[in-house]
Amino acid sequence: MTKLLVLMRHGKAQAPAESGVSSDFEKILSEKGKKDSLTSALKLIENGFVKPDLIISSPLVRAVQTAEIVSEAFKKEEIKIETALSGSSDLQSILNCLFNHFSNCDSLIAIGHQPTMGMTVEYLTGQLINLGCAGFAYMKLDPCGWKDKKKNFAHIIKAFNP
Repeated sequence: MTKLLVLMRHGKAQAPAESGVSSDFEKILSEKGKKDSLTSALKLIENGFVKPDLIISSPLVRAVQTAEIVSEAFKKEEIKIETALSGSSDLQSILNCLFNHFSNCDSLIAIGHQPTMGMTVEYLTGQLINLGCAGFAYMKLDPCGWKDKKKNFAHIIKAFNP
């Protein structure tokens, strides 16, 4: 069965001093980041991604806020937090996370950080995609490649940067 995957980068965050936080982990979305996150969610819907079975997110605040905006657009309440998407994980940890979730669902949105989201897109598709803030790569995963977990078994349906 075909799997649909969206890898998305979080929206633009405020600088720590601007938002009054002391760590990168706590940075919140800027107004532009909120607007662009909604624009990307609506672009996904416009391109035929109807509703994800699951939305997963990095635990960093700006990623969770992006996931909440995407969740509202899709009327999908549950968001699962995954430390593998935190930006400090290696590619294999991210792939394991995605593969584990795809054993129970057919469509997934994963929200994380650069450069790891871009590296994951490149591994899955063989294409180098620059994901700007709130940018995404919407992919269809080949069932045969999915089963064998080989490189380059996904095909990009739409890549978008707001």
